[in-house]
Amino acid sequence: MDFETAVEWAETLKTRKRKLDDYQETILDWLKEHPDLSASQISDWLEERCGYREIGESTVRTYIKELREKYHIPKALNKRHFEAL
Repeated sequence: MDFETAVEWAETLKTRKRKLDDYQETILDWLKEHPDLSASQISDWLEERCGYREIGESTVRTYIKELREKYHIPKALNKRHFEAL
């Protein structure tokens, strides 16, 4: 591949549609309502609530990380209060 072809190909990567783009609004609503959700939980919810099973865990993790950065939704850490009985 020559340089110009490589540049054109790299530009198409910036605008291509991602697998989870169709669910972006739903995921954003979940993250705003429950900022402590993990990517694994969101993956489970996509499976249970939306019937979407065609995606790997690492893809969901990356997508969630990018959404949190883009929309400034920090991961809230809820510490569990418990004691040994």
